Amino acid sequence: MSIKVYTIIPCYNEENAIGRIVAESIQYSDKVVVVDNNSIDHTSSIAEQFGAEVIRCTQPGVGAATRAGICSIL
Repeated sequence: MSIKVYTIIPCYNEENAIGRIVAESIQYSDKVVVVDNNSIDHTSSIAEQFGAEVIRCTQPGVGAATRAGICSIL
């Protein structure tokens, strides 16, 4: 049995930090999922450039974004 490590990062307007966070997380994870919670900046495109899978969650709130991230890997 192989153990997989997934990192789920819910975010909103984090273009200044998301690249660094994804770059660090990807070192320790099999998959990094950034859940963009209606950002109006470049968070999604930067996360993709650094190797994350990006999904969008239109329901506001960190709980909704986290659930969307979990559902995306199940």
